[in-house]
Amino acid sequence: MILDVPIPGVDPWDQIKVNPALWHFGFHRAPGLAEKLLAGREVIYFDYFLRDKVADPKSISDEAIARYARAYSLPGQMAAAMNMYRAKDGEKFGRERRGPLEVPLVLVGGAVRNKGFGEFLPAVAKGLKGAGARSAAVETIAGSGHYVVDEKPAEVAALIERYASSDAKPPNQQQTSK
Repeated sequence: MILDVPIPGVDPWDQIKVNPALWHFGFHRAPGLAEKLLAGREVIYFDYFLRDKVADPKSISDEAIARYARAYSLPGQMAAAMNMYRAKDGEKFGRERRGPLEVPLVLVGGAVRNKGFGEFLPAVAKGLKGAGARSAAVETIAGSGHYVVDEKPAEVAALIERYASSDAKPPNQQQTSK
């Protein structure tokens, strides 16, 4: 199960990565910049960054913001987070990886437009199938943005249980959750 993210290098990656709503991709990729600008300002950053991409800003508590800020203020932690965006091999791997992939995939995204990747996931599933994935189901969670686990934990848990159970529907169909 892949939760509300595109796959670098997998179609429609070239369109996704230049979307103005994803300005943070470039900011996070600039070597060393984010760490320097955010040092000592982690609460401000996480308050904005997390609450900007949820359907309901109240779904991210002040305690959660403080917890993220404490964790990422530790030495090397913000750099580690930014390095996920800086990994150049990820895009190359996504573009070049072709061949059978038998692991059933479920792409889950928030349904609120411009708050998550839900609207792009059908195209990502098509890209994964074009790269050799046997199956890639798509689920969207109504009333949710990017942080689906924080916003709708019961709905995400239900999807995990459904797909992990022996009676799950084959994940080769596009699905939509309410």
